[in-house]
Amino acid sequence: MRRLPLAFLRLTIAAVVVSIAPAGPVGAASRAKLPAAYAKMAAKVDALKSLSVIVTTTIEITPLAGGEGTKLQSGARIDYSAPNRLLIVAESMAGRMTIVSDGKSLYKYIESSRQYTAEPAPARLTHGLLKELVVDSLRAAGSGESSGIAVDIVKGVARTPRGKADITLAIGKQDSLPRSCVSVAQGLATQRGTYRVTNTQSFKWIGTNQAIPAAKYAFKPAAGASLVKSLPMAGPMGEGGVAIP
Repeated sequence: MRRLPLAFLRLTIAAVVVSIAPAGPVGAASRAKLPAAYAKMAAKVDALKSLSVIVTTTIEITPLAGGEGTKLQSGARIDYSAPNRLLIVAESMAGRMTIVSDGKSLYKYIESSRQYTAEPAPARLTHGLLKELVVDSLRAAGSGESSGIAVDIVKGVARTPRGKADITLAIGKQDSLPRSCVSVAQGLATQRGTYRVTNTQSFKWIGTNQAIPAAKYAFKPAAGASLVKSLPMAGPMGEGGVAIP
């Protein structure tokens, strides 16, 4: 059996947040020449007072040296109230990860390890979550459909200290909301080899600018949970993960 690190769950979180917070993590080289559809999405999302969306994710992990790959299904619900209250609950075969901001403190909690971190909430919360992520080389790439909805296609490259991924984003022509996002990381290195990771997400919008009770953003650690300085990040296969046959 192989074990998949919790880093794959974090890849899901990152792709979700970059799709709902498009204005912040854009590289300086691209900032002045954003594709029109992306710029409209950035303005639309930045102007929202609140949003609720369900994101369904499929992650395909393929060894570049050949051999059997792995496909994971996961889901996340996001509730956000401007300027900096947020609840993301993501579940996959790697377990559940929760990110909560009550406007004052930002908490990240991994259920399987019963560990969480706490830090001051950034003023622009979604930007703060992606402080290591830069999306660059954005360009318009035509139009199409996503679940029967007419969309504009934008492509770019996401870069972090752990590597880069090609991103394709489908943006609704009528509402300027993200409808799907595909990211492909070609070389995620581990002690057991190098993998291509394809992350495909679809967005089901529940509502925008609706009233969300402040109590929804309250964080209470589970019994026995430990406060730690940092949560497990990318590591070798078999470290901090979940067994996959």
